[in-house]
Amino acid sequence: MDATVKGNQIKITIDFLKENFGDNALDKLFVHMDQRIKRILSRPILDISRIPETAFSQLIVTAEKVFGSKNYRLSRDIGHYLAHKSVPKFYQIFIKLGDPFFVIKRSQSFWKTIHNTGTLVFEATGPNSTTGQFKDFACPQKEFCSLLLGYFGAVCEMCGYTPISVVETKCICEGDDFCEFAISWK
Repeated sequence: MDATVKGNQIKITIDFLKENFGDNALDKLFVHMDQRIKRILSRPILDISRIPETAFSQLIVTAEKVFGSKNYRLSRDIGHYLAHKSVPKFYQIFIKLGDPFFVIKRSQSFWKTIHNTGTLVFEATGPNSTTGQFKDFACPQKEFCSLLLGYFGAVCEMCGYTPISVVETKCICEGDDFCEFAISWK
């Protein structure tokens, strides 16, 4: 089975890049991408399309390389934007109720509707904190981990809380068996 991502994630990311770096942002990235990925990203992408995960990964990595900085801030900003644009409407009631753990915990199920590889598992570590493990993802990249940090921070904000800490404590890219995220809010 090839690793895929739902087309809406790529479309939302492209929208973010165009809003922040101009309508020709994708053209600036294409210079640094291989031909196969350029062809995939140049075609019309439907929200429900299944697109190779490598295209999404290369889009994020290349955007960070061209427009970002060494601290992966751009990837975090993309994750923040994705959370605001793609959290399902039926979770909006829980966001309004202000329970970050509930929404983050549901990310486990939501993840499976977007990506066909990788597993997210979260456990509460206190009334305002959680730790999650991320493993078995086909395209691990530091940029993607930072994207997830931005996503989880945005979920806390959307619930009306201030994220105190959203950090990665373990990373596959650094030799660990899985990525681990520690999230706390107030």
